[in-house]
Amino acid sequence: MDSYISLISWSPSSIASGALSDASMLIIVVMAFIGATIITRVANVNTSFNFSVNFAVMLGGCLAVHSWTSEILLPVSNDLVASAVSANFGMTLAGFVLLFSYRHSV
Repeated sequence: MDSYISLISWSPSSIASGALSDASMLIIVVMAFIGATIITRVANVNTSFNFSVNFAVMLGGCLAVHSWTSEILLPVSNDLVASAVSANFGMTLAGFVLLFSYRHSV
């Protein structure tokens, strides 16, 4: 498991100003992958380029919201849960942007 986590330990401190651990980054990447899969299936654009764009936008939304909300203390006892909550909020915003951009492509 440590070898998988070390693959994504490249995250620069400018992206995530809060303390983003390797496990939190792994959760964010997995959630962005699942979100990109859902958006690809909903939008009916099944190309690898669109999946890559969807994944990049989802990951960017997750990291942006995580860095914006790093100063806010959520009433949860675990950093992983707080990362998952902020990632869900970021993916929701990014998903709406993607669906808005794909509205004429179907």
